[in-house]
Amino acid sequence: MMPYHGKNARRLAAVAVFCVLLLTGSFTRLSALDTVLLSWNPADKTATLAIGSKDGVRAGDRFNIFAPEKVVLLPFSGGKKVLEIHEPIAVLTVKEVTLSTAAGPVDLVKDEYASLLRKGCIARRIETKQEVNRPPSLTRLVFSAPEIYPGSVVKVSVEYDDPNGDRPVFRWSAPGAYLRFPTTHFPWNVVSIPLDYSKSALTVTVTADDRRENGSSTSSFEKPVVRKPFDIYLNSQYQEVRSFHERFAGDRFNVDDVAALPDGGIV
Repeated sequence: MMPYHGKNARRLAAVAVFCVLLLTGSFTRLSALDTVLLSWNPADKTATLAIGSKDGVRAGDRFNIFAPEKVVLLPFSGGKKVLEIHEPIAVLTVKEVTLSTAAGPVDLVKDEYASLLRKGCIARRIETKQEVNRPPSLTRLVFSAPEIYPGSVVKVSVEYDDPNGDRPVFRWSAPGAYLRFPTTHFPWNVVSIPLDYSKSALTVTVTADDRRENGSSTSSFEKPVVRKPFDIYLNSQYQEVRSFHERFAGDRFNVDDVAALPDGGIV
């Protein structure tokens, strides 16, 4: 076999270097998101990049910064930048964005890297995985009273969990009963059960919506409605008794008795 000479030898050497870097994982491929530092202010540790909102940069984006001398040009690439070796020397967090520039504070990986930062350093946006939105889960509905009756007015609180930490909006329904709020930004409501409520259980349906894609879920909860014999005397000054304490069940009483109940007669 003829030995490799000249151009072939250089190409073989370049391929060998590429393989070593590939195996050691000590390089980063360049991408279309590469840019350069336009300026570096060591006094306040801020820098400006030659990339802006027209390139999709937003406040909060982060960029790794590499020293120019750490760029590898492979011989067979025609002088094209193909690899970068070593770790970044700093990280820039974007605070201000214009159409074609982005600026923000710089955190050095090591203090001694400050001397390497200058105009022309390569910067690359740190890609983050797009968060997948998951809907809230409704686990339990808690009633403020252990038992509910026709005429009860109770507070209902829904327990929920949002995997993404969103604060959902809640939509409520309770067929045959009355809700104080059809929609809330808090996980509770007040439900009034009419005196003529005829169903054996109260059904409360709650929808939690975090107002993002695939961000809503609905659950229904039931609670038995207790029926006990009672006889209520209504005088002309009091036309409706919403609820009363269990110890008054079966007794005759007037509006003054109702006013004397705990919590004003609200269970």
